[in-house]
Amino acid sequence: MRGALAALVVALAWPALPLSGQPVAPVSRLVPVVKPPYPGSRRADEIDRPREMVGDIVGWVALGRVVWSSGYDQVAGSPTPWPRTIESYGRRVATRSAQLVSIELSRHAMAAALGRDPAYVPCACEGRWARLGHATLGVLTDFDVHGQRRFAWPRVTGAVVGAVVLGQLQPGQGKAGTVAWRAATTVGGGWFGNVAKEFDLMPGGTTKGGTSP
Repeated sequence: MRGALAALVVALAWPALPLSGQPVAPVSRLVPVVKPPYPGSRRADEIDRPREMVGDIVGWVALGRVVWSSGYDQVAGSPTPWPRTIESYGRRVATRSAQLVSIELSRHAMAAALGRDPAYVPCACEGRWARLGHATLGVLTDFDVHGQRRFAWPRVTGAVVGAVVLGQLQPGQGKAGTVAWRAATTVGGGWFGNVAKEFDLMPGGTTKGGTSP
């Protein structure tokens, strides 16, 4: 009986035993590699999400974004049915404000759901070109609460939601191609904001993580 039990144990353990001459994987390969947090990134308890969301909606930077985008639309005559009048400029301000609110609400909600830092994380490097590269990489990436770089789903989601909302509020702007273009330009326009935050060229320094409408 004991011999039978011993044979059973050997039979079960045999596949796990290394064969003669077969290399054994080092222990380091069996343990997942955890990268250290990126310098300057914030933990979950360091992020005041409600306050930062409100700041991205009603702060001076948000006001500048709305004024600039509305002014651009006024000069470009977009949307076409709205003439270049004071009344139409008011409509453009109102619709661009709605776009910004929808961008920031959805961006911050997604960031909270995914555990992402909604703010821009400055480069832990020196040199103008290295910092510019970091700002460029930050257009499509962000950091989670563990300090790991991830694809910026919150920023992309916010841009798409904002483009859809604007397309519903402005005549002739709801076509799929127009919405996609506006979303892409919103994400791409975030580069200017990143550069301004990286080199501390805007109010609030690097504490804001919004995207340009």
